[in-house]
This record gives sequence, structure tokens and C-alpha cells, in this order.
Amino acid sequence: NDLLVGTDSLTGSLTRIAGEDVGAYTIIQGTVDNSNYDITYNSADLTITKAEQTITFDPLSDKVMGDPDFDVDATASSGLSVTFTVEGEGVCTISGNTISIISVGICTVTAHQSGGDNHNGAEDVSQSFTIATLLHTITASAGTNGTMTPLGGTNVADGESQGFRRALRGRGVRL
Repeated sequence: NDLLVGTDSLTGSLTRIAGEDVGAYTIIQGTVDNSNYDITYNSADLTITKAEQTITFDPLSDKVMGDPDFDVDATASSGLSVTFTVEGEGVCTISGNTISIISVGICTVTAHQSGGDNHNGAEDVSQSFTIATLLHTITASAGTNGTMTPLGGTNVADGESQGFRRALRGRGVRL
């Protein structure tokens, strides 16, 4: 170093004002010293900026109409909480992280993390799944009169075919 004579060196360390959050922290002389020199220190700042983050959200399995509600899970690399929204009006709904199936179609679930004091918002991650029609097989014998009870509780007597059709459609069955 051209500023020091011979084998002289500076010893010690610089320090900074404590803090790990986003902001500017002044660097101070600390213990830097050499008894052979008068040291003039010019202060500077260390600036900490917001960190980037990502969301991990695994693919979702396809479902069948009538499947129970299920939970979705995603994580942010920052450790901050992730929220969810759904697209597919009338196909699915979400409350917290629980998905409810409403009808057949495609449901898209999007994971969001808007950031915090020390992290920028993450890029949204979406996963879609298909809700298929639940297939039922109903077998009737020719000449048989009486009442059928398909789907666990919808009674269909002779001559009530329209009511039977409506009951099945309400459960996702196409006729």
C-alpha cells in the first residue's frame, strides 16, 4: 500500500451500526489503528435492500365431482405466509386453504405472497386441476315396478323420471 511506510500496517476492524433489516447502516472506524499514523476516517453507509423470494406450489391432482373438500399448501422461500385465490367461477371455491368442489370443469388455484418489511413480493404461482363428472351405472329390469334409491337417498318411483333426472344432474350426472 503506497500510503503506509515500509512494513507498517493497519490493525483492527471496521464496524457498523447493528441491524439486519432493510435500511442504511453507518460504517464506523471501529478499532482500526496504527500508532505511527493519524487516521482520518471517512464514514460510509452499508445499504441492505429487500430480498427476493419464490413460492413453491406443487401440482394438484384431478378430482371427481362429489370428492370431499381438500387443503392446498404452498411455501414462500422467505418463510412468510402464502394466500390463495381460485379462478373457475362456479367450479370451485376456497376458504383459507380449503378447496370446495362445486361443479365439473377446470379450477385454477393461485398462490400469492405480497412481501414484507424485508422481502419483495413473490411471483404468483398457479396450478390447475380438472373436476370430472362422477359416473353412475343404474340398471333397471324390464317390467319391474317399484322404487329405486340411487345416490344414497333420492327415491325414484314409477313415472317420476323428470325428478330423477333433476336429482342426478344436481349431483353432476349427465343424462
